[in-house]
Amino acid sequence: MFGRGARACILSEPGALAADLPCGSARAVPLRRGPMAVRTIGIGLGDVLLQSGRSTPVALLGTLSRATVLLVLPLSGREAMVLNGRALQPRCLAAFGAGAGYEAASPRDCAWATVALPAAAAAGALPGRRRLPPALRPGAHALLCASPAAWARAEALARDACEVAAEDPAVFEVEEARRALRSAVLETADELLASPAAADEPARTRQARTAHRRLVRLVDEHVTAAPARIAGVAELSGALGVSERRLREAFAGVLGVSPSRYLRLRRLVLVRAALRSPGRCWPSVREAALAHGFWHLGR
Repeated sequence: MFGRGARACILSEPGALAADLPCGSARAVPLRRGPMAVRTIGIGLGDVLLQSGRSTPVALLGTLSRATVLLVLPLSGREAMVLNGRALQPRCLAAFGAGAGYEAASPRDCAWATVALPAAAAAGALPGRRRLPPALRPGAHALLCASPAAWARAEALARDACEVAAEDPAVFEVEEARRALRSAVLETADELLASPAAADEPARTRQARTAHRRLVRLVDEHVTAAPARIAGVAELSGALGVSERRLREAFAGVLGVSPSRYLRLRRLVLVRAALRSPGRCWPSVREAALAHGFWHLGR
């Protein structure tokens, strides 16, 4: 399902990042000025994919494939990543069931590791499990708090495997090496999935976060469909029938940026994609920028 062997990538295009990650359909938006820089190393083990990466600040909005379940381990320390509106604390990982929606944001440079498994076989592949844990059931997601020992083992496994893949990728062309790593990854994933869930929150907090996630998705869809139609936050607020304060709260909580900044960055991604598209030849960068709602080209 995920191929066999190791592959390293250096990515600078949002579209290339979305395609490289095992996250189903996704939209990637850099969260700072300047070029996006992402390095990933993936080790395909047949029905299991272990991947690690480092990136400049970036946001991902998408939906996981219905054929895949996913574990995400942030490796950059305290609150280096926000997933579905919750900042991940030390030793906190995220688990996503098949078809789960996600909004991920790294407000600063960060490192992570992921383990992807086929949804249909995940329970049988994990040692001693006959059914999926609640966090991996279709459409579900959860934050889990691993013990210091379990986290240390998982972090060391991801680090060591990806260091070997970077230095000597031929190692994982050998079937026996892949089989041994696959077994270690599944044992580690099983241990992590036995971790308790992060502290529960009041129902009102959960409901507000869900509403914020929906609003962020709605804004992204609105801007993607008609990037030149919305000039700023005031127009966006009026078009969606929500207050500017609510927009600011939603974007601060889910992506850690203001809505005006996200609008600008998202439209820049769309301009770049339009200029690189083989289906249309723009007469100039200026024409492409104007068509996506930019008017102050010096900025």
